[in-house]
Amino acid sequence: VELVFDPSGTRLWVLEVGGRLVSFAPRADVGAADLALDLSQVRQPFAQALGFAFHPGFATNRFVYLVYVVRDRNPAGTRLSRFRVEPTDPPRVDPASEQIVLTWMGGGHNGSSLQFGPDGFLYVSTGDAAAPEPPDLLLTGQNLDDRLSCILRIDVDRKDEGKSYAVPKDNPFVGKAGALPEIWAYGFRNIWRMSFDRKTGK
Repeated sequence: VELVFDPSGTRLWVLEVGGRLVSFAPRADVGAADLALDLSQVRQPFAQALGFAFHPGFATNRFVYLVYVVRDRNPAGTRLSRFRVEPTDPPRVDPASEQIVLTWMGGGHNGSSLQFGPDGFLYVSTGDAAAPEPPDLLLTGQNLDDRLSCILRIDVDRKDEGKSYAVPKDNPFVGKAGALPEIWAYGFRNIWRMSFDRKTGK
């Protein structure tokens, strides 16, 4: 479901929907990928893995963020977690290092694209937690009081009281009554992938 270079640019990492995270050096003489983590073996229940991103400071903190689904129709069924990659050769992800950052409803459209922006904040896409038909079955697309159908923007390097992350003060709905402050944009059905333009930062 996703393939990216780690920040060093020396290894390609691949996340499979079945829960395996593997890596390999992009050379012609490499015959197989090295298993770093298999979520299906270390997390039960487990449904699917959907996205991942390396922390910009990976060289020193060794953090990787993964989104996976533990159970559909569960209010906390989709999970964004931080893991630590051990500096071994080949690299391995320590399952015991998991820190759950946030969760949202699991089911059908889960979004799950992760991107660190030029501002250093983590942008997280969520879906409407429903099947393709009928559209927006849960009528959540225009709501600001849940995390569904949104792009969230969070600061994973700090923590607000009671949270495992901080909300950037310039998020557009900070201070708005009834709105979750981590929401950056809303009204999306299911952002499967998103990116920042390397030249403009948009």
